[in-house]
Amino acid sequence: MSMPALSYGLQADKNIMGTETTPVTLTNSYAGNNAIQVVSGTAITTIYVQYTAQTAGNSIQVKVEGSPDNPDPKTPQGPPVTSFFYQDISTSVAAGTATAVRVEYSYTSLTTGAERFRISFPTADRQMKISIKETVAAGSAGTASVRVLNGPNN
Repeated sequence: MSMPALSYGLQADKNIMGTETTPVTLTNSYAGNNAIQVVSGTAITTIYVQYTAQTAGNSIQVKVEGSPDNPDPKTPQGPPVTSFFYQDISTSVAAGTATAVRVEYSYTSLTTGAERFRISFPTADRQMKISIKETVAAGSAGTASVRVLNGPNN
């Protein structure tokens, strides 16, 4: 019995910040280290991050925000007409009170070499804004590259 071929449908597979050979230099702010990616609607999105810290123990934070707004139809891969981005939250309950906090993914380096990790999640957005920053325990700023794969069956 042969297995049917996988059909991946519409996918966006794109380096959105730097590349593995030409990464961006990180700062302690999300400003300047972010990119907007047009995504294909209901799908699984995977963010691939390559992080090189200058000192083991430094950490990178990744913030993901989604938008239901359509990009500019004249430039479908370009900037949106008007976009409002929404960040996911996580809740915890104590004594009957739900407390919500904004979700940011944090990874602490184990070495000064290139480390790779991924973040996968379902999405129903039309656009996604991905931002990165670094918290430096010691030493100077590290570098990172971010690639996004988005598709119905990712």
